[in-house]
Amino acid sequence: MSEAQLTQWLLPVREGDWLVMQNETAHQRHAARLARSQGARVVYSAAPFEAKVAVEVLPFVNILCMNEQEAKAL
Repeated sequence: MSEAQLTQWLLPVREGDWLVMQNETAHQRHAARLARSQGARVVYSAAPFEAKVAVEVLPFVNILCMNEQEAKAL
């Protein structure tokens, strides 16, 4: 899926909606930023964990799901 396709797919997202995704999701920073800008809440599972990627998405996340080892690495 391209970033443009993802943008089209997220157009109907509104306040009260939820975007739930995990680390292996394509264009996750873009998806989280766009969903939040449209009023949605974002849940992000950092697994499989990559600190650099999690840090990029974190500003747009309402709920971060991770285990103790991932939290220590962050």
